[in-house]
Parts: sequence; structure tokens; C-alpha cells
Amino acid sequence: MELYISGIFSVKKEISIKQYSEHIDSHLHSFHQLLIPLNGKIDLVLENQQTKAAAGNCILIKAGVHHEFSAKGIHDFLVVDLDCLPASFDQTEMVKFTLDETAWSFISYIEKQIKNTLDHLLSNKIVDLLCDIIQNQKWNVSIDPRIQRVVTLINNDLSNELNISQLAKSACMSETQFKLIFKQNMKQTPFQYVLQKRMEKAKGLLIENKLPVYLIAESVGFGNASAFTKRFSSYFGYSPTEQTVK
Repeated sequence: MELYISGIFSVKKEISIKQYSEHIDSHLHSFHQLLIPLNGKIDLVLENQQTKAAAGNCILIKAGVHHEFSAKGIHDFLVVDLDCLPASFDQTEMVKFTLDETAWSFISYIEKQIKNTLDHLLSNKIVDLLCDIIQNQKWNVSIDPRIQRVVTLINNDLSNELNISQLAKSACMSETQFKLIFKQNMKQTPFQYVLQKRMEKAKGLLIENKLPVYLIAESVGFGNASAFTKRFSSYFGYSPTEQTVK
């Protein structure tokens, strides 16, 4: 999908959702690229620097940088091709960043819009806002890899129970240590993070209006529609039914 925008980027841009082969491929290109895993993970080598990326990460591949890549299993990546980079990107030597919640929430919205087929006017508005978010993003060094592993686990299947004991075990930590280090890295508790992701996914599914509430409840880890409705209403201030008619 090619988008024509004004502002900090050049005129012609492309934003899309892509899948890659499990076999190692390599190339370089004349434009810059942001690679954002929506689910699954990808292995990369950028000019002899090895890295991995999963949900919650953003990979910056600058123009002319040779890179190898492969992705196994089920995966989707949001790919943004740019002729020019925001100053904050252009001046950094980092290639891997952790997305903050503002950026990640908007990327989740973009994913839904692309899958629903964007019209030209909405495309331009979305990219304009994405440009602003990128320009104002506070880029941080990637989070603790043990916490990143848990974040990937959470984002890959929100239908799981995802209790503290299970998450701490996945991070190879005690429950007390896990809760402390998770909050230091994610600026919220594990419960708050899981709830946020469940509510965001549920809201997106309700907006699409293709599934009954009880199936949406199951897909985000609730055993019954009543408990889901109560939690959703408390979180957003309106019921799932009200969301479908907005």
C-alpha cells in the first residue's frame, strides 16, 4: 500500500503487513525500513550484528545496510519503508528499540485498518499520526530479555491463563523478582499489562463485529461472557454491546 504524505518524511511511502520465509534471505535497499513484529519473531544479521525481534520491538534498517533475515512459525510484521528518517532515528546507531505503549497501541490500530483495506484519505491521516508518534517516541534500550520473552508469550496468545506463577517460570525468576523486574521494564505490573493487551484485542474484535461476545471473551482469556463483560465495562466505561454500535 503506497501512501502519499507530507511532513517529516518524503512524499511517497509504503506501509504493509508482510510474512517472510523460514529460509535465510539477504539483501539491501535504497530506502530506510522500520520492521515491527505484530506476532511471531524474526532473526536478523545487520552488517554482522546479530539480533532477534518479537512483539514489542522495532528494528531500524537504514538505507544501504546489508541484512540477513528469517522467520519461523506463524508471524506477521508491520513494515514501513521511508525515504527519510526522523532526526531521532537518523542520529542513532541503535538498530533495536522497545516500543512504548502509545506507539504499540497505535500500531495495533494500524494493523486492523490495513486488514480491513484502507481508503486513501484514512491512509494519509494514519501515516501523518504515525510520523508524529515516531518523531516524539522516546526510544529506549531494549528491555531485559527475560521480560521480553514473557511479553512475547503474552502477546502471542492472550487466550492462555497467564498467571504470575506461569509468567515468572517463563522468565526463570521467582514470583517476587519477576513482578519487580517486570514493572521496572514495562512501567506497569504484569496484571496491568495482560489486562491492557486483552482489552485492546477485545475492543478491536468488537469493532470488527464478526464474532459473538462469548467467543471474543474466550479469545482474550475469559472463561465466560459475563466476567468478560464486567471487566470490559469497568476498563472502558461502556459495555461490549455498546462498543459494537459505536
